[in-house]
Formats: sequence, structure tokens, C-alpha cells
Amino acid sequence: MATLDKTGGASVSAAQPWDGKDRYGVIEKEIDLAGVATGDVLQCLKVKDGFLVHNVTTKIVTASDKVTTADVGDGADPNGFDNQIDLAAAAGTRTKGLGGTDQFVTDDGKLYSADDTIDLTVTVTSGPITVGKVLVSALYTRVG
Repeated sequence: MATLDKTGGASVSAAQPWDGKDRYGVIEKEIDLAGVATGDVLQCLKVKDGFLVHNVTTKIVTASDKVTTADVGDGADPNGFDNQIDLAAAAGTRTKGLGGTDQFVTDDGKLYSADDTIDLTVTVTSGPITVGKVLVSALYTRVG
């Protein structure tokens, strides 16, 4: 089991300016799953102090070549945004957290009081993944 920082490199951030500041926006990053094994925690998106993250979505870019699931959360709650997403699903498959099922979504999002990351905690049934990519996106409001 390893914690892998996947937050570096190219990422996309889109924001709707409000009062001269990026108050509302989406941050997203395509995550390469090659070499990932059971128990690995992939730090996917950097979340800043004062971000209220409303929901996290995923889109399969390239299906994992292994039977693979992942929980979506952070350091405090590894499945706070979504639970058991299928990383071996067909390309184009999308997921998102559901109110009443996923704690952070039920609570109308999570307000971060310190910098953190949105993480995928991965379970692979046999051996490390050799092929697979997933796009991870977070909808946020900057508070304060």
C-alpha cells in the first residue's frame, strides 16, 4: 500500500469569476492508473483551505485492465464522496456521489479548513494495473 501524489503535472481548472475572484469552479485531472495496486491511495486533486467541495465526479477515459474499484474521499474520510466506483467500466462511464448515500454529498459538501487532497483509494483483484485512466473532477465554492 502506498500513497501516490498524482496532483502534479498538467491539470485543468475552470472557474466562474464572481466579484473579481474565482468563487465557483471545477478542478479536474486525468489520472493514469498504470502501476497502481490494492490499497494505494492516489492523491488526485489539491483542495485549498476555504474550499467547499460540493461533489466529486469521475469519468472513465480508459478502462482498467484489471477488476478494479475505488473509493473517492480525502484523508479524513476515504469514501466521503463516493464508494466502490468501477474503474474497469467502459470508457465514458461517469460517476458522482449521491445524497443520502455518500456522507459529504448528504451534508451539502465538505468545507475544508486546511489544504487537503481529493483521493482515490484503490482495490485491485489481481496484481497491479497496467492500463487505465480516469478523469476526476470536483465542483467547489471558495468561501471567505
